[in-house]
Amino acid sequence: MVAYKYKLKIKAARSNNEDDAGFTLIEVILAAIILMAFVAISAQSILLSNLVRIKAQERAKANQAIQEDVELLRLIGANDTNVTQLINPNANICAANSNTTGYANSLQTNFVAFKTSYSSTYGAMDNSFASENVSFSSRSFSDGNFNYRIRLRRQLVTASNDASINFKALRIRYRVETTKKSADPNAFNNPNCDYSNNCILDDYIEVIPNVALRCP
Repeated sequence: MVAYKYKLKIKAARSNNEDDAGFTLIEVILAAIILMAFVAISAQSILLSNLVRIKAQERAKANQAIQEDVELLRLIGANDTNVTQLINPNANICAANSNTTGYANSLQTNFVAFKTSYSSTYGAMDNSFASENVSFSSRSFSDGNFNYRIRLRRQLVTASNDASINFKALRIRYRVETTKKSADPNAFNNPNCDYSNNCILDDYIEVIPNVALRCP
């Protein structure tokens, strides 16, 4: 009877050792799949986070570029003595019948002259007014291994129901893009501004020189 009990104990011990032998192949495969899924989700989250961060930086720089343009236009329109007859308005310019002879054009001309004089600071303008690449103190964005800048584009808006006001007010549509792609000549005809057409931000402003406000 004692020998029989001893055999049972040995058998039970062997059975416990078999249960603790290790993971089965299926368990290893399932663990590997779970680990790979976790790594893939983590990598995707990091990628999306970086993309959102870059887009936010682009939009902030685009807002800054437009704001600097607007502030400079206001400064010139209010104080620049190069604007013809700053104190006493010129009757002929006040009565301008075209966009190229009104005070709006005078403001545009002096704006271009100012930026051209300080091109190293503001960046050289293309086609006198149409666009310029904004470097922000020579610092460009870095998207992976591809460096690029921001392109600030301007379009004069001359159509107006009130031509007399239109020739006094400088009306500008802004469109800020990245320099990853060449400028689309028909971009201003596209009302949508999104990353599919390389657009970061668009805006519209009106600036009237102080002298124009003194016109009869």
